[in-house]
Amino acid sequence: MKCSNTVENIAIRGLSSIFSRNAFNQLLEHNDSSYMVKLVQYYGFSDFLDLSTSAFLKKIYALLIKNYRCEYVYKNELLNDFILKKYGTKNTIVFNEFKVGRSIADIALFNGESKAFEIKSDLDSSARLFSQMFDYTRLFQKCYIVVPEERVDEYLNSVGENVGVIVLKRVKRHLEMEEIQEAASNDYIDPSLVMGCLRTNEYKHLVKTYFDKLPHVSDFDMFDECSKMVKAIPCQDLHRLFLKEIESRKNSYSNIRFVQKELSQICLSMNLSIKNITLLNQRLQASLI
Repeated sequence: MKCSNTVENIAIRGLSSIFSRNAFNQLLEHNDSSYMVKLVQYYGFSDFLDLSTSAFLKKIYALLIKNYRCEYVYKNELLNDFILKKYGTKNTIVFNEFKVGRSIADIALFNGESKAFEIKSDLDSSARLFSQMFDYTRLFQKCYIVVPEERVDEYLNSVGENVGVIVLKRVKRHLEMEEIQEAASNDYIDPSLVMGCLRTNEYKHLVKTYFDKLPHVSDFDMFDECSKMVKAIPCQDLHRLFLKEIESRKNSYSNIRFVQKELSQICLSMNLSIKNITLLNQRLQASLI
């Protein structure tokens, strides 16, 4: 493909949608890579069509790293280069997009301690950062932002000393994550945010665990009555109980080590089981067309 850098960058931006649930659902459910093929042909990268699907995805991801560090790249590098290395235990639970109040944490991690990661990629602004941190710091014990190396001073001045800062930087031909400010531990937890994050069976179990009983009310009134009881639980105990409920959920985080590193985020996002990951790996060995 011979074109200007601007045109090529636009093409690579278009190719980033290959790392989407739609594309991988088609591949998994129907062994259909036509969506990927159409994108490659449309944007002029037809020389990739002779590759296996696995090699093709590695090529596309390498182009994104070099030219278009979108949110997918940030999440994927955070999982591979930071979370797996630092918290890669069998007891770690990681969620893609965890709703907290009016915000959604890009990555939420639970491993005896709750951690939120908010990504501000090369393409993002800091406009909503204050409101996001306001929500996260009322639920999670530690909060982090993940930012480009070029904008680290801007974000350090925006978040203060309690929020951790992780920098995505280029080292030769690959990317690395570096924690340049450690997150301070937060002792407070907002009972209303806890109730908003838990499923019905989870908040009922939490209440029964602490009080050894549930309120004697109808299902219609159960949420409101449980909310009142949760407000009476001391923060330290509520943190512990909240973690226990979240960590009891089934989660695919431990499975992502069985896929090629370019696909960690898509597998987490789709919450793929070992069975589906095995099937995906089989599909990846075949030719793209």
